[in-house]
Amino acid sequence: PNRRIEVDPIAMASKVASMEVSDLHLCCGKCVTAVNDILSKVPGYVSNVAKQGAKSFTIKGDISPKDVMDAFQKGGLTGKVGATTPEAKS
Repeated sequence: PNRRIEVDPIAMASKVASMEVSDLHLCCGKCVTAVNDILSKVPGYVSNVAKQGAKSFTIKGDISPKDVMDAFQKGGLTGKVGATTPEAKS
């Protein structure tokens, strides 16, 4: 199977407040649990709305899209980064 993760280099360059991930395998509750376990280890991760059977979902926090996608790849999952929301400036 193709294990390549597609990413936009500009979107991956810095931290974001939220990001959308699509085409990630979410066929059952165990897959959703695996996603949650992987994300819980990503620095700055706060929450996500992944549900069984979803084609895409949003992840929130002070996160690096590269860290998120690297974590998914390390966990054996593939997907695509979609829209991102830049980090709020203080």
